[in-house]
Amino acid sequence: MMKTITKQPILFTDVPVADLRNSMKHDLNQNLIERLWNKIRDFFLDSDKQKAFKSIHKYINTLSVLNYNSALTPDPNFNIDASSDLDSYLNLKFDNLSPKQKQTTLCCFWNKIASSLPEPYNSTIKHNIIFYKVGENLMIRGTISIVNEVVKTYSLPIEKDDNGYYDFSGLYLAHSNISGKDPNKDPAIDFGIDLGNCNCSNVNFEHTYFDSVKFTNTNCTNANFNSCRFIKCDLTNMNCTGAILDNAVIYGKEKEPEMQYPEADQIIQRITYQKSHGNETKGMILTNCSCVKTTFNWADLSESDCQNVDFSEANLSNTILPDIVRMKGTKLYRTDLFNPILKAEAESTEEKDISPLAKIILDYIESDKN
Repeated sequence: MMKTITKQPILFTDVPVADLRNSMKHDLNQNLIERLWNKIRDFFLDSDKQKAFKSIHKYINTLSVLNYNSALTPDPNFNIDASSDLDSYLNLKFDNLSPKQKQTTLCCFWNKIASSLPEPYNSTIKHNIIFYKVGENLMIRGTISIVNEVVKTYSLPIEKDDNGYYDFSGLYLAHSNISGKDPNKDPAIDFGIDLGNCNCSNVNFEHTYFDSVKFTNTNCTNANFNSCRFIKCDLTNMNCTGAILDNAVIYGKEKEPEMQYPEADQIIQRITYQKSHGNETKGMILTNCSCVKTTFNWADLSESDCQNVDFSEANLSNTILPDIVRMKGTKLYRTDLFNPILKAEAESTEEKDISPLAKIILDYIESDKN
């Protein structure tokens, strides 16, 4: 286990914030962010760290919470964990930290600032990530911006594990935009980021937006994809055993409907969108996953292992699910309410026309398990 910082955060009473509070009464969206940035920019410019620390700590009253993997070998240069305060963060000897540790501290620090601000201010602080190659080496470049103004950039190489696959463990990739498009070159070009066969086990991707990322055969066991959104990604055979996918949005590739729907125009619009923005989902391994309120519209999970998955309140409209053997222990409570067609099928007594999903729902209704 890593060393725990037990001292109480330092309290400051000599920092004037009346002007900052007054500025909140008028033109909130601009003045709050501008004034907050004026207080903290010196911290990253290495000119007046103590002044920046006082202002941040006094105004937003936050801690530098770091979701660092405590299972890793303890590092005396990185004695920070979830109970550490900003004073501990400032006292870190950054020159002695590894690239991953620097990325973790920086991104967690900014994320804590963003999450401490109310809407709409928190959405003005963004973390964009681009993967690119230099020769045979995979690199990560991060850009942190406030109100579309770049305030910090970083880059580091991604190391490989003992099996020769890229290892993302130890990186902080939550609250990010991960894309195969490089806005500094040509945003219209899709570079097709390939994370296939990589090790993303236990990585925190919470609230991250994935655009055109390939996860084929990627090890994402126990990863956190809570509230993530996937657009035009290849998730074929992605191993999500034990992962958290609550509130995630994963549209599948739309197939031509075999029956007429009353909302014809809306269906056509969804078809057009999902054909261009949907994800390849065949063979995803979802064993023991939490998929509460997850959207899997039109996803093909026919070859997926969905045993012991919690699909409570998930949107499985027109989703192709596997046979009942690979759905053993799966929770489907309220799932059918999102699809009136499947609900009608489940209530039918004509089993010969019942789809596999409706059959499972009917079995649950009859057994009174839900």
